[in-house]
Amino acid sequence: MKQFFLSYPTEEFWNAQIRRMSDCALQARALFQGAWLSASLWQWLISIEEEARSFSLEDREKNIDHAFFVTMAGQLDSDLVDEMTRQLTTLARLGARLRVGAPAVIGPGKEDLTRLDLTDDGIAGVAAAMGSLSSDARSDADKALARLADAYDELAVIAELAAAALLYHRTERPLVNLAAFLKALNTPATMDWVAGFRFLGQAFVGRDADTGQWTLRTLLTNDVDKSFFETAVMRLYLMLLLYIVWSNFVSLRPEDKAYMVGRHLWWALSFGVPVEQLLKNDLAAEPLLSDYIVRSGTYAELLFRSRTPISFQQEHSLVVGSFIQGYLSSAKEKDLDGYAQLQYVDDRVKTIPLDVGLKPWLLKLLSLYLHLRECNLINYRGYLSEGGVDTWMDWKKVLDRPFESQSSGIQEYFETIQRPIMMKMQIVNAMDGLAWNREPYLARVLQLSELYESVYGEQYGSIVFFDEESSSFQLNKKYPKPWNMTRAYQLYPAGPID
Repeated sequence: MKQFFLSYPTEEFWNAQIRRMSDCALQARALFQGAWLSASLWQWLISIEEEARSFSLEDREKNIDHAFFVTMAGQLDSDLVDEMTRQLTTLARLGARLRVGAPAVIGPGKEDLTRLDLTDDGIAGVAAAMGSLSSDARSDADKALARLADAYDELAVIAELAAAALLYHRTERPLVNLAAFLKALNTPATMDWVAGFRFLGQAFVGRDADTGQWTLRTLLTNDVDKSFFETAVMRLYLMLLLYIVWSNFVSLRPEDKAYMVGRHLWWALSFGVPVEQLLKNDLAAEPLLSDYIVRSGTYAELLFRSRTPISFQQEHSLVVGSFIQGYLSSAKEKDLDGYAQLQYVDDRVKTIPLDVGLKPWLLKLLSLYLHLRECNLINYRGYLSEGGVDTWMDWKKVLDRPFESQSSGIQEYFETIQRPIMMKMQIVNAMDGLAWNREPYLARVLQLSELYESVYGEQYGSIVFFDEESSSFQLNKKYPKPWNMTRAYQLYPAGPID
């Protein structure tokens, strides 16, 4: 069994992957002149390489759709792509380029040619070119062709699944809805995984609610075990399940969020899901500072207690919780966010041992835990901009100007901050003591209140309300009843750390 995780996509790695795919596609075009089937590794390589050029790795850290593409493109084994490029180059050097219209001389290499998903004309054209070579050159070309076909076959297995998930590839009998997918899944012996992966890819891109609920239930009732890493199909299947659920993380119930953090955060992180950004988005939606602190601390505690295995490589699996606890014990509260992390990870990778490729993901895990524990993963009181942390708008000045000229800017401000209760109290406190209930100020306050409710909803209450008893508008100083993560933590069956 091969332990799998996404190779950490540094800028250097990503650029090398793009060049690798580009070189292979260039050599294939030169040799075969595009005479291949639409459902072929050649076409998938070209499609992935072309789209990869439009992606920035910085986007991957913040955008789960970009991260999904990078993860799927990262499934293409670089060694196999390089091997294909080498053999294509050898064939071109020997003069085995496709000859259009030349009579085909089918020799020993025919079987290997048919493995490359070429069109009939493509097979005939390359066979004709090889048939005209000298005996020595033909022998070398046959060997290169066999190596090319072997690498092609091996890479095509994973590439076809990744291409289906990225919606570049489909089968003749697509699975059109969740019921059809589940029916096919219940008969694994005849399951068309290409169709299945395309369906899941569509569900991810479209954020299909029914598939999202089924995927969530699947992960809530199943722990990740070794079986998910025994085949390429199961490995990619797990990736798709994780991406679908985490893409909707902010909308999950508190207890489901807790379960996903405690049981599945590590796997999502090591498969390239931008977990940190998704947790930031979730924390930013908290209406009260007290709720933010409770939720951030709860997530940290769930990781501290997590029994999710870091890896299945060693006989006695290291789990997330004990990995974090070991770090806290060794660092002794000194330099928690600096060199001590790197030193600790290096030591654990060497002594367990773990695959060295896990190091950047383990460092991310430690950093994420520490920022959650210290409640500083985001700056809750302000919001980040290019100039640093911006403070709140001067609401007194807002009343001095016609509201129509400011409404679009205020709406964008509301949507950016996402602090409905704190925002409301800031406005109410600014208005208190002012003559806001006289024209033209009253009309502006009413417009501001209406805009506030249109952005945040009615559950947080309006900024002002009409009091029947006094027959006048009053500031709404009542807090809505907040909820917190304590109940979610109580519901989460984390169990003790061994």
